Amino acid sequence: MSIWWSHFGNGSEPCVLRIRDGQSDLAIVPLRKSSSDARTLEFIGGVDLTDYLGPVCDPADEGDVGAAVGAWLVGEASGCSAIDFRSLPPGSPFAISLERTLRESGCEVIVEADGVVARLALAPSWGQQLDLLTPKQRHEVRRKQRRFERFTGVKPSIRRSDKSSLAADVDSFITLHRRSRGRKARFFAHSVSEFFHDIAFRFAQRGELALEFLEVGDQALAVTFSFERGGQKFLYNMAYDPAAAELSPGIVLLSELIRQEIDAGSRMFDLLRGDEDYKRRLGAQMRSLIRIRAVVPPDR
Repeated sequence: MSIWWSHFGNGSEPCVLRIRDGQSDLAIVPLRKSSSDARTLEFIGGVDLTDYLGPVCDPADEGDVGAAVGAWLVGEASGCSAIDFRSLPPGSPFAISLERTLRESGCEVIVEADGVVARLALAPSWGQQLDLLTPKQRHEVRRKQRRFERFTGVKPSIRRSDKSSLAADVDSFITLHRRSRGRKARFFAHSVSEFFHDIAFRFAQRGELALEFLEVGDQALAVTFSFERGGQKFLYNMAYDPAAAELSPGIVLLSELIRQEIDAGSRMFDLLRGDEDYKRRLGAQMRSLIRIRAVVPPDR
């Protein structure tokens, strides 16, 4: 196994590791020097915008990639003597193998929790899904659905954005966010808005974007921004109209999405980073993300 890497630039400019097994590419590992310490390497991707960080590779190869990156850090890492790898997925084979390799090489290693992600195991049917909730949670989900139908006069239905409506729908998503209060409303500065338009377009081209709206007539009450890959849905972001808060549009929309995933045969719905109450009320289980910090001994 061999590793090729681009030269590090100044500041936090990126360095891409390319790991090869014989004639085949095994993984790409996007790194940069920390802006606060040029001796420390970190993953490209801010934790405010990225839920999972790590190598780009086949999941089956993660353990081998972790060992290769650990060996590279100890032996060849272009003057860098420490790492701070954040937001690694729970149970990551990459993280396990990387930690083991670094410890065996005499590195000082700290492994700690780095926030949580919420994952919702899906039952074979919606009725069975509700049975997994506590009596109070089950009552609240049903009550919110009935209340929505009673006040709007319609059953909840979901509209999924398509190619013709994508740009306008991303604008609607951003508008709903800006109607929120506090940090969530301030999050969508101009550069962040451009970022969301960019990733929406790119992932829609790949058939991996799900931008889905709960609407009554032509009024959007709630929206989710999700990714889909390998038969699994990843809820990246969501927003709702505060003027419709009494109708609990966010919970109603998520309930319908869960029902759709179950009908499609999915067995897991990843609600990604954050331990918000609404995730717990829907039955999601919290698991810790992993952060690995390590210092390479000076004699290596």
